[in-house]
Amino acid sequence: MCFFPQEAARLFAAVDGQGKPQALALLVLDEEGEGMTVTHACALEQADAQQRLISELTLKAPLRVEVDSAEQEAFYQKVASSAGLVGREESA
Repeated sequence: MCFFPQEAARLFAAVDGQGKPQALALLVLDEEGEGMTVTHACALEQADAQQRLISELTLKAPLRVEVDSAEQEAFYQKVASSAGLVGREESA
């Protein structure tokens, strides 16, 4: 059984020193195959683990997020700010 055909989606985890997951993020490859969209993300135990995971992922690939609430928008703005991404423009 193949859950993610052609690697169109990936599940990432931030783990502690013992390898125990602290946060998860599900990313889906965009249609052009150049960036990823964060579709789901959560912290499991440490409240700031989700922010650390998303910040680290922004260093590895262009990320896009789609938000459903002002709370989510504020969270991702905070992540972008802490990662130094605020004010950066997308390349055309």
